[in-house]
Amino acid sequence: MLPSSNTAVAERPARLRDATIHIHDVAAAPWVEAGKPGLHQKLVRGNEGQGEFLGLLGFDALVASGLHQHTGVTSSYMLGGSLTDHWDTYKEGVTGINLEGSTHDAMCYCKTSMVNRLEAPVLYPQDFSLHTLHHGSRHGDFGNPAPELTPTLSIEVARVQAVPTAAAGVTRRMIFDYGRPAQHGRPGAAVNHRHVCLTMLPRSRVPVFKTSALTEFFVLGGEMTIDGRRAGPANFVIVEPGTEVAIGSEFGCTLLAWADGPTAWSDLEAPDLFGF
Repeated sequence: MLPSSNTAVAERPARLRDATIHIHDVAAAPWVEAGKPGLHQKLVRGNEGQGEFLGLLGFDALVASGLHQHTGVTSSYMLGGSLTDHWDTYKEGVTGINLEGSTHDAMCYCKTSMVNRLEAPVLYPQDFSLHTLHHGSRHGDFGNPAPELTPTLSIEVARVQAVPTAAAGVTRRMIFDYGRPAQHGRPGAAVNHRHVCLTMLPRSRVPVFKTSALTEFFVLGGEMTIDGRRAGPANFVIVEPGTEVAIGSEFGCTLLAWADGPTAWSDLEAPDLFGF
């Protein structure tokens, strides 16, 4: 049985400390040219030095990114349109995952937009005129380290098996679970991340949990309430580490979510919401 409607708003319990939550409505924000005609972005969070980005990217028809290589994980959910590289075409409803070493040139044949999360810098050839489509991109010398492999893992999100979570009326599709141990002689600490799609039925709620690392959401459809604040379609929600939150949805929603570390239930013994 679903919880009653008076619990679905996910009211913020008085005992919780001030949550560090940021809600960004990118539908209301203008597109900004990304250093080259026909390439656009709506930046929500970025760090040029680390090559990190969260936001929307846009391509006009007959515009290409240029040959580049990813030095860390990038995820892109295709909202509309498509991109084509030497291996495949990636269409609406697909999440494309680029791993370290992925090397390609993305060509757009129709107007396209996507949700993009960049976790490391992107390299372009030394003689390439840099643009800012990939936040913090830079020049570098590279070849294709795995020419026999696809540069982009193509995941049709709607076809991924939905599994129940500990929250009644909330299901999870695991898009990508990934990590690496800390390695001698290689920069960076150990990584253990989850990228999922959460679907919340009307009047469902997620009990209070605490984040251990950066946790982010994009509302694909419907409306979520987080800590008593509403986030509708095309809203990004950033939850900083060490924040306690409760989530609900009065009329249902579908969320893309990235969790950079496990969460802990405040009053519940159950598996992690994001599949850790």
